[in-house]
Amino acid sequence: RVCWAWRCLNAYALRTLAANPCARLFRFEQIFQASDRYDTLAELVAFTSELPGVHPAASFDGWLERPIHAGAGSFPVWEDWAAGQQAQFQQICGPLMTELGYEMERRRA
Repeated sequence: RVCWAWRCLNAYALRTLAANPCARLFRFEQIFQASDRYDTLAELVAFTSELPGVHPAASFDGWLERPIHAGAGSFPVWEDWAAGQQAQFQQICGPLMTELGYEMERRRA
């Protein structure tokens, strides 16, 4: 269900993004993994807070290094998924992941 919801919500967002001049795409990797992630974070906050009376923080230094949520470790990493689980995930999410430029390695038999 989570895979289906991810695909449906993100496919809808991508379809409507081009038609909405007030929309912008920010990727997870741009904010949490890129070398210029703080610049992207500042752009994101500025974009989402262009509202009267909203004053974003002046500095975001250190924000991305502070873990707020930590996983319980109960969800298996991709390599530990069964081949059938990987195949089902690929079937549901694969086309949209390809469109977005994401690649997942299939488990080797």
